[in-house]
Amino acid sequence: MSEPSFPRPFWVSAVNALGRALERLGVRPFKLDPESLLEEARRETGLTDFGPDGFREGLELFCSDLERECELHPIGRFLAHQEVLTVLVNRLQVHDWIRRHPEIREQEIREPLFVTGTPRSGTSILHELLAQDPRHRALLTWETQYPCPPLGDRTPPDDPRIRRSDRRVKLWPKIVPEYQTMHEMGGDIPQECIFLTDHDFKSEHWGGSYNLPNYSLWLVETDMRPALEYHKLHLQLLQWRSAPRRWVLKAPSHLSYLPALFDVYPDARLVWTHRDPLATVSSSTSLVRALVAIRTDELPPAAELSAGIAELSAVRFAEVVAQRDAGEIPEAQICDMLYQDLMDDPGRTLARVYAHFGLELNRETRESMLAYLRAKPQGKHGRHRYTFEDTGLDAGEERARFASHIARFGIPEEVRADS
Repeated sequence: MSEPSFPRPFWVSAVNALGRALERLGVRPFKLDPESLLEEARRETGLTDFGPDGFREGLELFCSDLERECELHPIGRFLAHQEVLTVLVNRLQVHDWIRRHPEIREQEIREPLFVTGTPRSGTSILHELLAQDPRHRALLTWETQYPCPPLGDRTPPDDPRIRRSDRRVKLWPKIVPEYQTMHEMGGDIPQECIFLTDHDFKSEHWGGSYNLPNYSLWLVETDMRPALEYHKLHLQLLQWRSAPRRWVLKAPSHLSYLPALFDVYPDARLVWTHRDPLATVSSSTSLVRALVAIRTDELPPAAELSAGIAELSAVRFAEVVAQRDAGEIPEAQICDMLYQDLMDDPGRTLARVYAHFGLELNRETRESMLAYLRAKPQGKHGRHRYTFEDTGLDAGEERARFASHIARFGIPEEVRADS
């Protein structure tokens, strides 16, 4: 089995070398202990109310793993500091706006449409296609990072927050160029709503970007409802001062806490995308290793990472199927969609999703969706190269592990069991 690496530009090595030289001299500019970060957020905003204190446990575990487990290179340390400080500043500002305008909490998030499924199963492109419907509103990257002030429909197209967000997220593929073949980044494009649960420090975004063994174990057992309550509050803030439209939201991690999601959003509609698990495991392994490479030189072994992703996927699939069969989550509000159907006949597949929820997909909207797809073919930013062999897993064993799931949903196989 090969162990794929991620070449980085010379400037990355040069900046990291300079940063390490400064560290040897005792200069470490980006503090990652919770109290320093909390105080920095207070100084930056002049505010002190972070809202409910439940976020602090996750913050402390996250920061502890950053310092003790991650072996961040200097650029990675800068990125971690930037990400944590951003969500702390946002907590202060969001709760300040709510304090001054309590009517924001009265905003109704009506029948939001969530897209979920394992990573690399078509969730991103489906999310973007649904966002082409003028009756829908997608969460944009800059809105997750800089929601305040909430200008609503008066937000100018040249708002400096959009440019700031764009520069920020486009740094990632500049550090690891191969990342741009895996996932498009931009300040003004639809973004995963997992970045909202970041604000309560209960988020798989952290675990997928950093080596966080203790935080990740804690996250599996934690109650996601407080994080989803903040998620809703963030949407209410953004919706305030805006014409009401249906929110279209997306995060693969929602699969792990669907009962909590439906508790917070009881009228939610949910599309679960399905793809050959052997294909998603191999693609996800490559993606996670690239994300980690943006922040550290110490990458998780592909075989170890793949085994963990496969096991977690199997557990999640079984849990969600059991929840559906037991009536713990509303079956009528869930639509199953095959990745291969979307690739083979996107117009028909989108129409079926709409029909499942009793929605109309008119010709104009359908054509705008298909035009968007034609303008964004697979591989537009280069081909994402990965193989199942890179995982170190046995295809036959994995095919057996997922056999009942594949049979239940009629998922076409992409990886041969004898590969």
